[in-house]
Formats: sequence, structure tokens, C-alpha cells
Amino acid sequence: MNIPNILTVIRSVLAVVIMYLLISMPVANSIIFAFILFSIGVVTDYLDGLFARRRNAGSNFGKIMDPMADKLLILLTLFAFSYLGVVKLAMVALIAGREIIISAIRIFFLIRGKVLAAKEVGKYKTFCQMTAVLYIFIIVVIFKEIKNQPIPYFHKVIIDIIILILVAITLYTGFVYLKNLRFKDDER
Repeated sequence: MNIPNILTVIRSVLAVVIMYLLISMPVANSIIFAFILFSIGVVTDYLDGLFARRRNAGSNFGKIMDPMADKLLILLTLFAFSYLGVVKLAMVALIAGREIIISAIRIFFLIRGKVLAAKEVGKYKTFCQMTAVLYIFIIVVIFKEIKNQPIPYFHKVIIDIIILILVAITLYTGFVYLKNLRFKDDER
């Protein structure tokens, strides 16, 4: 276990804790605490990549688990937001469907002895997803936790637009991934 892999495992654990805090809300300010943990998760994603590149500490574990930890962090948070009525479950399901399909393909190739690392387009997708979730968190923290009010209609519309854009980016990157994978298979 090297530093990047430890950070990846921490991010996976944070994802579960964040979902628990958002859904069960066992303590005061749990949304704020979940927001802080999500922010820490975003930072660990950046740091594990930085350490892996700078220290040449990349590993097959990291190639598989780093994207999985990102997916857990984003999807569990989005599912919790849908439970809270902040985002539509159908939109989250579309994002989750893409992630499950791509993950299944990676596992299929892993079983065949080939590790597929995340592509650049997938890294941009993850950045967009994390940024969108951070924005949604800020809106939720401001209105549900600090002001103790329902989210105003204007902000709900903005969140819906952000999620629609996120779905489009997520599905597009999935198609790009599949197209590039098929092209590489055709070369053999």
C-alpha cells in the first residue's frame, strides 16, 4: 500500500460516510460535515494522482480502484441528494448506468489480464462531476442547513440544468470510451 492507494481507500470510506450523513442526518450540521468530507474526498483525488505521477507510484490497484473510488464518492452523494429531493433520481440513474457499464467493461478486461487505466476524457468528466456536486452541496448547505429553508425555485432550476449538463457530459464520455475501446480492439 503506497500513499496514492491509501488516499483512494480513504476516498471510498468517505463516500459511505457522506451518504450516511446526508440520509440519516444523525447530528446537527451533518450536511456541513458531509460537505467538508466531500471536499476532502476531492482533494484526495487530486493528491493521489499527483503522488502517483511524481513518485512513479502508479499501480494496477490504483488504475482500477481510483476511478471506482471517484464513482463511489460522486454516485453515493448524488443518490443521497436524490433521496433529499434535491436532484431527480432518473438523472442520477443515467449517470450511474454509464458508470456501471464502463466499470463492467474494465472488470471484463481485468479478468482477461488487461488493466484499463482511466482515459483523459474520463478525468475531465470526473472533474465536471465533482465540481457540480460541490456547487449543489453549497446550495444545499446554504438553504437547508444555514437558513433552514427549502431551496428556492430559481436554485432548483439551476441544479436541474447542471445535472442535465452533467448527464450529457457523462454519457458523451461513455460513448467516447466505448468508441476508442472498439477501435483499439479492431487494430488487433
